[in-house]
Amino acid sequence: MTPNRIKVFHSYPRWELSGVATWSTNLISALDKSRFDQRILLTSVRNLAQKDILPPRELPTVLLHPEREKSYACGWYTLTAFLTAQAPCIYLPLFDFHSACAVGLLPSNVAVCAGIRSDEEIYYENAERLGIYFDATVAASQFLADECARRVPTLADRIYYIPNGIAVTADATPRFRTPNSPLRLLYANRLVQYQKRVFDLPKIASALRAMEVPFHLTIAGEGEDGMQLQERFAASDLTEYVTFLGRVSRSEVLKLCRSSDVFLLTSDFEGMPNSLLEAMSTGCVPVAYRIRSGLEEIVTDLENGLLVSPGDCKAFAEALRELYFNLVLFNALSVAALNRIRSRFSLRQMGDGYGQLFMQLAEKVGRGDCSKRDGKVRKSPQIRLANRLIFRVRRMFSHPT
Repeated sequence: MTPNRIKVFHSYPRWELSGVATWSTNLISALDKSRFDQRILLTSVRNLAQKDILPPRELPTVLLHPEREKSYACGWYTLTAFLTAQAPCIYLPLFDFHSACAVGLLPSNVAVCAGIRSDEEIYYENAERLGIYFDATVAASQFLADECARRVPTLADRIYYIPNGIAVTADATPRFRTPNSPLRLLYANRLVQYQKRVFDLPKIASALRAMEVPFHLTIAGEGEDGMQLQERFAASDLTEYVTFLGRVSRSEVLKLCRSSDVFLLTSDFEGMPNSLLEAMSTGCVPVAYRIRSGLEEIVTDLENGLLVSPGDCKAFAEALRELYFNLVLFNALSVAALNRIRSRFSLRQMGDGYGQLFMQLAEKVGRGDCSKRDGKVRKSPQIRLANRLIFRVRRMFSHPT
C-alpha cells in the first residue's frame, strides 16, 4: 500500500443519523490525517441536492451512481470498479449490507474490514455468508466479539474487539442537582419500537406522574413510529410533560445531554450505543434496561448508572424516582459516569485501536495476503421480498417487543 496515506472507505447506502454514522464521524476525527485518507462512500445517493441524506461538509464524501433501481448487480459492479481503481485501500462495509454482497469480486489489494455493530441477526448472517472474504471483523463490544466467534468459528482469529470512543471536552463537568428541581430526562435515539422500545416511554412517564415526581422528558430523533409515539403520549394526557424535537444534529444532541440530568435507554438490544457514551461524557446519568449485548461493559448498576429488568416500566420509573429524591446518589453516579468514559471509552483509545489494525491491514495488502476472493457474489437473502418478510418475523421473535 502507498507509503504516504492509507485509503479507508466507510461505505453506507445513504447517510442517516445513527450510532454507526456517529462512529464513522468520530473515527475520521480520531485518526491522523497525514497517515489515513478516510472517506465516506455513499452507494445509493444520486443527487447532491438530497442534503438530508448527505454527511456534514467536514466529512470527505464520495458518491457512486449505480442504477440500483434497475438492478442490484449494477451497484455491485460499480462498487467493485471504484474500489479496484482506488486500490490499494481498505473497505469498511457498514450499513451497506446489499453492496457488501460484492466483496468476493474485489481484488487482493483491497482489504475488507467488516464490523459487528449490534446484537442483530443481520450482522451475524452477514458474517456467516461473507466471512470467508473478511480480512478483519471488528466487534463494538466483547459480547459481540464472543457471539460472532461462537456463530462463525472460522472467523475467530480475525475478530477484534475495539470499543467505541467519545471525545470528552476538557470542560466537561458532572451534574449536581439541587433539591426540588424537576428531573430533566432525555431520550435521543431512533423512534422505532423494534429494538428501541419507544412505546415504553409514555408508560414510564405515566408511572412517574403517578409517583408525583416532577419531570420533563425531551425526545430527540425521528423514525417510523414517531407519530404513533406522540399519539400515545397524547392519549395518556402527558403532552405537558414531553417535548418532541424531531431530527437534530449531533452537536445539538450534545447540548441536550449537557442540559439534561438523566439519559434514558429503553432498547431490547444494542452493540455499544454511541448515544449513551455521549450522554455519559457530559455527566448525564444513564438509566437503561439490563440487556446482554454490551451495555454492562459501560454501565455498572449503582456505580455509574442504574439498570432495570427489560420491559419493566414501573421499575424504570422507580429508578428515576430514586434519582430525584436521592441527591447524594445522583451526584455520585454523574461523577462516575463521566469518569467511566474518560478512563475506558475515550476517542484516543478507539483511534489507537483502529490505527494499529489499519496498519496491519495495509501490510497485508502490501504482501498480497488478503483473504481469498473467488469472483462470486453472495447475495443477501433479504434481496428477495419473501425472505425479507421472513427475516423481519424472525427478528421480532428473537427480540420480542
